[in-house]
Amino acid sequence: DVLAKLEESQYVAVTTGTYDIFLWVSVHSSEDLGNFLKEKVGQIDGIRRTETFVNLFIKKRTFI
Repeated sequence: DVLAKLEESQYVAVTTGTYDIFLWVSVHSSEDLGNFLKEKVGQIDGIRRTETFVNLFIKKRTFI
């Protein structure tokens, strides 16, 4: 719920695995991404680690 309420959050899904969550965010720059991870995600109780992937470009984006 906390991740879904963040302004940058575009898509949040609970996935298979032990407490795995997929979070797609939209930020303007790599500096903004770093600040988001440190200042917002890093401050949430229960977050133990993150793994980050940066999209270079998007070929198709649709959500049902």
